[in-house]
Amino acid sequence: SPPPMVSTGAVLGFAPDSAPTPSTAQLNAEQVVHTVGTVTAQHLAYAQALLRQLSDRLHHATHTPVGALAIVYGLLLDKRDVQQCDRQLVFLRDQEPPDVITQILQMQTDLQQLDLRLRLPLIDLVTPVLRRFSATQRQRILQNVQALIHMDNRITLSEYTLQALLQQRLQQAENRQPSAIEFHQLAPIWADCLTVLSALAHVGHSTPANKDYAFRSGVSRLPSATRHEMPDSLPQINLAAFGKSLTRLRRATPKLKQAVIDACAHTVLLDQTVTVQESELLRIVVISLNCPMPPFLDAPLHNPSS
Repeated sequence: SPPPMVSTGAVLGFAPDSAPTPSTAQLNAEQVVHTVGTVTAQHLAYAQALLRQLSDRLHHATHTPVGALAIVYGLLLDKRDVQQCDRQLVFLRDQEPPDVITQILQMQTDLQQLDLRLRLPLIDLVTPVLRRFSATQRQRILQNVQALIHMDNRITLSEYTLQALLQQRLQQAENRQPSAIEFHQLAPIWADCLTVLSALAHVGHSTPANKDYAFRSGVSRLPSATRHEMPDSLPQINLAAFGKSLTRLRRATPKLKQAVIDACAHTVLLDQTVTVQESELLRIVVISLNCPMPPFLDAPLHNPSS
């Protein structure tokens, strides 16, 4: 089976991203779940709209090996800490040829100004180019990404989701076999479902009461949920456990995976809004379970302040 998506070393939680007030999307859970598994015109329109939002420099970079690498590494440079960013660049100069470093520096401003919602779709755009690297080179890219993230001994949610997406996309290149089905019932993966739903509840809601309500709303959507034990309090988010749970859920039947996605959508959409962090974490769940992307993840997000 594929390895967990993050190293399970010292990742006991996550550092909150100091992002501006997240944008949100107004959505309805029922509409969302019925469209999982279909590719719609909305997906295609979203892809075209995404390309239009990229600067010419970024757009051109998505087509070249040097540019694709520069985008991946550039997205991980610490924008808040100049010294940390310098340390990351020193590390990259030891690992990559000078033309990659030149492109990273040239596109720093473009990446800093990039709409937060476009980070993971941008990784999807460069995936076809990255997959043309050899298996050894792809492994080295993932190791460099891990080193860049752990250089400050903390991992933010956005770093986690970017690394998880890259691992999933690059490992799919050599691992074309779907995971063997091991779980036909909810009972053996009940704890994994709770882990995933608690993470989504934590990142999507601000007060303990709202988090708890969103979590329980999602859990109630799982088949025969009333037969299983509910925790007394909302489990704490633990990204290492989250990665392990996704690896186990990958071995569930398609019907159970569909039920998990349904529960996740209801956790996220309880307040009918989707923040950037919720959207990124849910994107990782959907991709990890090899389910097609629900169109609402590709919907233009409405920013209440605009």
